[in-house]
This record gives sequence, C-alpha cells and structure tokens, in this order.
Amino acid sequence: MEKPPHFRKSPQIVVTHEGELLGEDTLENREIVRRIHACVSACDGISTEELEQGIVQDMRQVIAQVAPILHEKNQQVPQQQPLSISIPGAAASKSASTIKNC
Repeated sequence: MEKPPHFRKSPQIVVTHEGELLGEDTLENREIVRRIHACVSACDGISTEELEQGIVQDMRQVIAQVAPILHEKNQQVPQQQPLSISIPGAAASKSASTIKNC
C-alpha cells in the first residue's frame, strides 16, 4: 500500500482591505507577517508593475556585479592624511596647525 504524499500545512492568514492580518497565532504565521511587513517596507516607492516585471531580481543582479568592483576600488584609495597649513602671524612654535579632512 502506498503512503500518501507528505503535505506541508500552509499558513492560514487573511489580509483585510484595511491591511489588518487575521489568522491563527502561531510562530510560523508571525514570521510570515513579519516578512510581509519587511517586503512592503522595502518595496516602498516601487510600482506593482515593476515588481511583477522582476525589478527586485534585476537590482540584486546589478548589486552583485557592482559591489565587488566598488569594494576593490575603495581598497585602492589611499587614506586621507591630515592637512598642514601655516597661519601667518602665529608664534614660531605654533607656526603650523593641522586641519583634519572631513
């Protein structure tokens, strides 16, 4: 006799028109609600059409390609040294002051 296939119980939640989430209070449902809130916040300003067309995946691909290049370039830039200047009229022992670059 064959065993029935294993089915994972899917979370049961409902989102109302007001944005309220209703459902059984389980750890799994809480994590899903947390993820929904994070996704909505992260996608603020991105149209639904752009999301449907895969803009998030496109941005992740671009970042994956550009981030290593930027990291490498950042490693090549020498650290800035303090700038020394002479102030006219200052005492001989205090003839040079240091101004740190911001």
